Amino acid sequence: MKQKPLTKTIATMLAQKVRQELTTKSMAHSEQIKVKALASKEFKEYKKVADQIAELQTKRKLLKDAVTAKYSSEIAETYIYEYGTTAEIRFREQNKVSVDGIRDMLLLEDYFNNSSVTPEEMVDKMVTKLLTIKK
Repeated sequence: MKQKPLTKTIATMLAQKVRQELTTKSMAHSEQIKVKALASKEFKEYKKVADQIAELQTKRKLLKDAVTAKYSSEIAETYIYEYGTTAEIRFREQNKVSVDGIRDMLLLEDYFNNSSVTPEEMVDKMVTKLLTIKK
């Protein structure tokens, strides 16, 4: 006896059943693969390297912050610029270096200064103060 051809409705129902069975078996298969992968020496090595990288990144950030803190001055902030695997020292000028900032510093210095200071001495003192490295 000849079998009837599949209709669209019957094919859709069969496809849904295949998909459901596939999903169920796929989950079990995925769990087996996950257990094997987690136990593999490659994954253990990956975790070890990832932990080392995290530790090195933390150390790198601390060193970067130390350089910034140690070598920045009133006139410019020192920082490490990184691009790819290269690193270089750069400087970012502080707002205090603007004419208005220096003017305000001069006015404050003059106000709190008890002795008479010549303009040249005031300029030398301010330049020295601005170039002094923060500690």
